[in-house]
Amino acid sequence: QVRSALLPMQREIRTRQQTAICLVDEEPIPLRASFAAMAAETRRDRRAAIEAAVGLQLREINALFEAQFKASGTLAEHLGYASLEALWTDTLPVAPASLADVATQILSSTAEVYRDLLTWAVRQRLRIPPGQLRRHDILALFTFPEYQTYYQPGTVVVGLQTCLREMGLAPTVDGRVEWRERAPHFGPPQALAVHIPDEI
Repeated sequence: QVRSALLPMQREIRTRQQTAICLVDEEPIPLRASFAAMAAETRRDRRAAIEAAVGLQLREINALFEAQFKASGTLAEHLGYASLEALWTDTLPVAPASLADVATQILSSTAEVYRDLLTWAVRQRLRIPPGQLRRHDILALFTFPEYQTYYQPGTVVVGLQTCLREMGLAPTVDGRVEWRERAPHFGPPQALAVHIPDEI
């Protein structure tokens, strides 16, 4: 019932994500290619202009996400739940709060290492003080090979398995975690189909 009720909204969001165009100095840049454009751009002012154009498009798409969340809450009430969180708690194999706890633990445990790595990369690649760093600058580091080498593949699977175990899930059930080798080049970052909370 919930899935069928939300399907038209999900289709609209997906269509908007796939067709949205960012205009930067009269140049059309598809939203899905905008993150790659920022990563490849060496001019900082141009990266900032692309980011501003992306923000305008994402603001409209975020409004669609917010409408979808509101509709989900209304559906939960029609199904007899006090809130959307209550519905999630009843249907998910893991309590929503525990998922948030795991994410918080990961961010807390990696914050210092990530901050040191980011500071080094910014000074090495962009030559600006870390205090002046903006989101579009971080994207430019994706094309920095020395930066990529710090994300060692061997630690990814172990980390995912640990997270799954802490949530009470078996890491190997139904091929939940499967490691496949890939080319060392990560490629350009892609725009993700996610809602961006206002506080970020």
